[in-house]
Amino acid sequence: MSIKVLHINYSDNKGGAAIALERICKAQQELDINPKVIAAEKYSNNNNVIGPNSTIEEIKWKILSSINRKLNNLENKKRYDSNSYNLIPNNFVKKINKIQCDIVNLHWIGGNLIPIKDLKKINKPIVWTLHDMWAYTGSEHYTKSLRFAEGYNKNNKPKDSKGYDLEKYCWNLKKKFYPSNLKIITTSDWQFNNAKKSVLLKDKDLYKIPLPLDFSFWKPIEKKKCREILNLPENKKIILIGSERIDLERKGYLLLEKILNNLDKKNKILIIFGRNGNYLKEIKDIDKIFLDEISQNSIDLKTLYSASDLFLAPSIQESFGQTVLEASSCCLPTVCFSNNGISEIIDHKKNGYIAKESDIHDFNAGIEWCLENISQEKMKLNLNSLKEKFSNEKIGKLYKEIYSKII
Repeated sequence: MSIKVLHINYSDNKGGAAIALERICKAQQELDINPKVIAAEKYSNNNNVIGPNSTIEEIKWKILSSINRKLNNLENKKRYDSNSYNLIPNNFVKKINKIQCDIVNLHWIGGNLIPIKDLKKINKPIVWTLHDMWAYTGSEHYTKSLRFAEGYNKNNKPKDSKGYDLEKYCWNLKKKFYPSNLKIITTSDWQFNNAKKSVLLKDKDLYKIPLPLDFSFWKPIEKKKCREILNLPENKKIILIGSERIDLERKGYLLLEKILNNLDKKNKILIIFGRNGNYLKEIKDIDKIFLDEISQNSIDLKTLYSASDLFLAPSIQESFGQTVLEASSCCLPTVCFSNNGISEIIDHKKNGYIAKESDIHDFNAGIEWCLENISQEKMKLNLNSLKEKFSNEKIGKLYKEIYSKII
């Protein structure tokens, strides 16, 4: 009998969590799981996605999202990453409960998608796939603070936070209104260990399932051909940098500037894709190409990976790292830092280089090592290892095992 799963995410195809969800659904469909998605924003024509019923509902979501952002003003502090407070009542859970399914699988529910107080009202077993830290923090999607492990109290409130402690308020609500039957799926050891340390989730059932990739699409194209398509020189080393937003502190942009300034720039080109990459214009003595955003599941991105010699992923906090998995599947090596979700995709000195945490000198050493020692041909030898860990079949089976236990 097919398992009916209702996935919940703010958007159906915008943002990293939405892209991950698309891939999870595809993996599940191949294994007798019937996934549907319900979202506040629907951009695709997918019949399995339930979006707003009317223009009025679309406008309502925009208003609620705007109010959620304005709650930031209650907290006078320097922003590290985005916050979601999920305090404003709405009728979204009523909509969820009307849909026939065996299991509700939560994903990115920020932006006030499901108010914290409404989580207990969901009338089906709940699995929650974590794409960031929000499920076990107060309102932060990512944080450097350890309040999530200590408990939010007045003694560990950050000194630079002068306003009302809204994070503590949200955390207390989560503590009170989280359902007892939550099953938590983390996508990496980094995420699993954080959840295990957290006050909110340490006593829940915790699992680790990485994100999947369709290796029939994400595969290398011959490098020379890709450079001809993109009009790139054959005789230079191409270093690729890319992310949905490059200028976030947790993405390592403060470290990246130092890394690139220390780089041996001879015979190299930088290609940067993603929002707000222009801050790298100040890097001198190297040719740079800025491409802005590229559609995630596109031939353009696959061609760019295949044309390049090295991918840089200097994130200091990352739940997984889908771009790194895509790059690796296209036989492009990656240099990253240890102790985050990205480093679990890289096999050190086989499909990339894992530098010591936040060590820019080791990162630069990794760049030179990869450019000298890892070719597209050598990377092909590592593809079977990637497929064993991240294929649709592997990930679909892991989800099916958990769903089957629950129902």
